[in-house]
Amino acid sequence: MRAFLAWFAGGDDDLVIRAGIARLWFVTINPFEDWNGRIGRAICDMALARADGMKDLFYGLSVILDIFFIKLFNGLKCVLKNFFLHFLSGFAGDF
Repeated sequence: MRAFLAWFAGGDDDLVIRAGIARLWFVTINPFEDWNGRIGRAICDMALARADGMKDLFYGLSVILDIFFIKLFNGLKCVLKNFFLHFLSGFAGDF
C-alpha cells in the first residue's frame, strides 16, 4: 500500500493512463474487506480530475469503466470455461 500511495502522489506519467492503473492497482491490493470497488472508483475519478488540473471536478467515467470490466470479466469467464471443458475432455479421452 505504501508503494501505491508513493506512486500515486508523484510522477509525470500520462494522467489518464495513470487513473486506470491507480484503480486497478488499488483494487488488486484489496486493503479492505468491503468498499474496495467504491474507493477504487473514487481514486480513478480523483486522478482524472488531476489530469484536467481541477481540484473539485469529479467524473462519472469510472462507472463506464465498471461496465467495461464487467463485460471483460464475463468474456474471460466464458473463455476459461471453454478452455477447461476442452482440456478436461482431452484429458479424460487419454484414459
